[in-house]
Amino acid sequence: MAVQTNQEKLERAEQIAVGMRRMFGEGTEIEVRTVYRRNEELTGFCFLLQGGTLGPTIYLEDMPQDLSLEEQTQEAAARMQEALKMFEARPKITAPCLEREQILQNVVIQALSQEKNKNMLENNAHVNVLDLAAVFRVPVPATQKAVYMSTLIPYELMERENLTEEELYEAAQRNTVEKYGVVVRKMDYRSMQRGMKPKPLDSTRLTGKCGYMLSTNEVNGAALMLIPKVLREVHQNMREDFYIVPSSIHEVILWKESLHYSVESMKQSLYEMNRRTDVVDPTDVLTDSVYFYDGQWDKLIRV
Repeated sequence: MAVQTNQEKLERAEQIAVGMRRMFGEGTEIEVRTVYRRNEELTGFCFLLQGGTLGPTIYLEDMPQDLSLEEQTQEAAARMQEALKMFEARPKITAPCLEREQILQNVVIQALSQEKNKNMLENNAHVNVLDLAAVFRVPVPATQKAVYMSTLIPYELMERENLTEEELYEAAQRNTVEKYGVVVRKMDYRSMQRGMKPKPLDSTRLTGKCGYMLSTNEVNGAALMLIPKVLREVHQNMREDFYIVPSSIHEVILWKESLHYSVESMKQSLYEMNRRTDVVDPTDVLTDSVYFYDGQWDKLIRV
């Protein structure tokens, strides 16, 4: 059965949740929640542990949509059962407590499109940068897909802990670099053929007549383009202004201005790449926009 609208999806999910509670037994708490994962708005079944602590989450969108209600409920229950087994077997690591100091020590940035994430941005702390949003997330331990790997910072939490978006942005910029690192990789033919590994930005001179891939050692590398300190360091190493082509939410491509690539050709290449699912997962697409960093004015521009 294909789910067409958000309302139909939520109604279907509530019906499945009722069946799951019945199958798991009296006292079981399973909530239907809207969950944001990268560029997706998903319908999650959240298993609540004793005391209301959030346990594993599975997603309606990950299940076959052509099943009957009874079949889909059984499928969801089986997936939740497996998720619970993995959740209980995970290493006992304490997640960062979402209080003021812990948030400031752990918050990092994720770059997302404002247009694609309007609903999520309405309720969660972020800073707008041109047509992008620097979204604040606090990483949490996870050992399998059913457990969400980071949490957003809702405005109500920000207000409760007396936080401002300015201090979150400052802390998140610092933490993103310190926790995940900044690495670059040449995009010339020889380096790519040899499979050369990325190198730390602070120990690399970007003097080649080629493009460079900029990313972190982990995920969400495109967030680096929203950190002015990183852009200044790239400019210092490159010794000239440069274009930024976001190839995904995880990395960006840097092209020197002196290479004289036309903006239109960069935009066209990015547009085509973003629509090839064999190149970029649709949930990892950041934007069709291309950007330019002006070192003299320390300014990021959408071109």
